[in-house]
Amino acid sequence: MFPKLSQNIKECHNIGFMDYNEACLRVSNKMNVSINMMRTTTECYKCDMLLWQTIKEGDTDHLAVHTAWTHTFGFESTQGPSCKITRNFEQHGLYHWNADLSCQAVKSLYPPDNPYIPAYLIYGIFQIFLLAVVLWKLAQRFGVTEKVLERLKRGKGKGKDAQSEVSETATTATVTQTSRSSSDFPVLQVMAIQVFRGLTIFGFIIFYGESSRYWFLKPSVWNGIMPSDLMYPWFLWTMGAVMYQKYRTSLIFGTRRSAVCFEILLRSCRYIIFGFFLNTFENNNLSLARFPGEMQRYGIVHLIMFTLEVSVMKKKVKVSNMTKPRDLLDCYPQAGFLFVCLLLHLVITYNLPVPGCPTGYTGPGGLHNHSSHKKCTGGAARFIDVLVFGQDHILQNSPCTYHYKCLSFDPEGILGTLNALLTVYGGMQASRIFVYYSKTWHHFTMLLIWGFFQVFLALCLCGFVKEEGLIPLNKSLWSLSFALFTSGTAFLVFTALYMIVDVGRWWSGTPCFEAGLNAMLLYFGHKFLNYSFPFSWVQVDRTSYYEFVVMDIITI
Repeated sequence: MFPKLSQNIKECHNIGFMDYNEACLRVSNKMNVSINMMRTTTECYKCDMLLWQTIKEGDTDHLAVHTAWTHTFGFESTQGPSCKITRNFEQHGLYHWNADLSCQAVKSLYPPDNPYIPAYLIYGIFQIFLLAVVLWKLAQRFGVTEKVLERLKRGKGKGKDAQSEVSETATTATVTQTSRSSSDFPVLQVMAIQVFRGLTIFGFIIFYGESSRYWFLKPSVWNGIMPSDLMYPWFLWTMGAVMYQKYRTSLIFGTRRSAVCFEILLRSCRYIIFGFFLNTFENNNLSLARFPGEMQRYGIVHLIMFTLEVSVMKKKVKVSNMTKPRDLLDCYPQAGFLFVCLLLHLVITYNLPVPGCPTGYTGPGGLHNHSSHKKCTGGAARFIDVLVFGQDHILQNSPCTYHYKCLSFDPEGILGTLNALLTVYGGMQASRIFVYYSKTWHHFTMLLIWGFFQVFLALCLCGFVKEEGLIPLNKSLWSLSFALFTSGTAFLVFTALYMIVDVGRWWSGTPCFEAGLNAMLLYFGHKFLNYSFPFSWVQVDRTSYYEFVVMDIITI
């Protein structure tokens, strides 16, 4: 679990012998007996330290330390109590610690590298690009571009070039408009929905690409939430918003409800089948194939929510107002069904008996809680998945494996899908607001109310803390608090995009708008080509993040 780096100090602090996210700790045993170096990470909640290295009396050893997490380490010996220290380490730094009963502080012997320089460079390039776009938009707004083109047209020998440039610009605009109009989805009244969907696709590429080796791009280990945990829920949320508009448009134009429901069934089946293809890509051993997955959950929640929605949706609605919200009154069947699903999730999670585990346990098992529930990973959620799919057909290496030594656990399991319905419902409600309300300030107000209410309710459920709340934020379990939080934040982000793109018209949405229209193509393309050249290759230099960042730039 914890690799030993080198016995030679010169090799230990030479970056040529250390990978990215790695530092070197030199430990000198000042005790009169051999000591057992022990270690854990602060991400492992209520975990006992594990054996790291045995160091003989008077020896000095050099140990590799992963810099992505804070470590708690110490030693055990027969001469006295254990000494523990909690410390952050930085990439390629060389540190020294004297192991004795005085518990001295760790000293830095060699300055660490700055692992964020590649990220700073990319951020700088992005800011320059953003500034250029803003200046170009301002120039267009104040007529500067027209004046420049007019002068170029009057210049000698430049008339044809200028005319060609204008023609190319007009052609490009025509192609863009045509591509938007000929999309599989009808042109939406609110462009921000597709822009938001495109942003989530770009988020998938970044957070699930090569740059995800940065600690702040990694998913949460168990409880808690990280930025990467938001991408998939937001993708579900935007699906709810986009598909609501699509199916409502179909009904308005006279398509029969049965035909729309059949279309929903076919689309859902395609999602589920494609998801299984992804799970078996380059791994066609069906005896070990993973059955659940992101697209499988996507297809299931799409089928459930929109079959119900299309079955009871009103084609003609009365304009609502703030005092009489018809958008809520007209969708009580959907809301009632969703409430039953959420209640069912809570009842099963906290009341289903799991053999060998305390009822209602929702921890990661393994080392958690001093290894008292080693085989209880996920509680009822994993128990149901293993019962239905079998232990070999769920995800084998979940984020909790490294820290907690947990059992196999699938974050896209059956039980969490019940709460994922809430995420999709949030997107549907966002689109419903634009159907039932006609004024911009009504849209803005209602979106903010839904967003802040759900976020506040989620934080109350988790007690504003990471671990000890009533229902902690947990993506692996897709807990109720997690579903509320991700839906609420999606409302808030969408509100900001709506004001920027549709109301203020400060941004056309490009290239996110086009990415949103082709979201599935980009999603599957990324999944299939993510580990193929030129989007990925075996790194020549593994001591820094430069090559990883370049891969993500090429992919985007």
